Amino acid sequence: MKVGYVRVSTFEQGESDALEQQTARVKKAGAVHIFSDIESGKSDKRKNFNKMIELCDVGDITEIIVTRIDRLSRSVISLHKTIAKLEQLGVKLNIIDAPIDDVSSPFGWFSLSQMGQLAEFESRLLSARINHGFDYFRDQTKAAPTPPFGYARINEKYAPDLALNQKTGLSNWDVALALINYFLSPNSTSRGTINYSLENFGKHGHNRVFVTGFLIQFYEVIPCITLENIEITQKMGCS
Repeated sequence: MKVGYVRVSTFEQGESDALEQQTARVKKAGAVHIFSDIESGKSDKRKNFNKMIELCDVGDITEIIVTRIDRLSRSVISLHKTIAKLEQLGVKLNIIDAPIDDVSSPFGWFSLSQMGQLAEFESRLLSARINHGFDYFRDQTKAAPTPPFGYARINEKYAPDLALNQKTGLSNWDVALALINYFLSPNSTSRGTINYSLENFGKHGHNRVFVTGFLIQFYEVIPCITLENIEITQKMGCS
């Protein structure tokens, strides 16, 4: 069976329809089933990627189609492990944007190694640029150019986003508070928060990428912001 593997990071998908574009291309190349993940290519815990590899182990998959090699992984070590496993199992790897006739040949191995190193270099370089940018804004006590959902950037500072949610009539700030408070409630999960957003806030909740990215921004990207009498900042331990 020929299958396609498509992957984007959370932020890639949040800003474009990259996953849909990849899916269309691998289908056109002959994939009869698609495995997809919305996760970093540096992660080895991608659910559908690992499910695909398990099917390779039992002989159900004969060919994997990807648009670019970095869709498989952005880690050189993980990429080499994956390619070695596919070669051992006799599974053909079809890279649409950089076709290689025989990945097991010396030239094929060299080409894949070069592409894998470039993919990891690009990932590391992008991470460094993003971190430097956020460090600069933090040092200058300025809001980032793209604030997380619920905040607006006014005079280079964070302020509540009072634009109205189309379904409920609540402001985006109130919607953000509701999502975070739900997520921080006892026994809540990311999946539960996604369903809660879908059921209550319509437009913003239809895409799980939005909710996942929103939570990541609050917890990993945006520094704590103190706003007087705001419950969310108190719960998150800001001072």
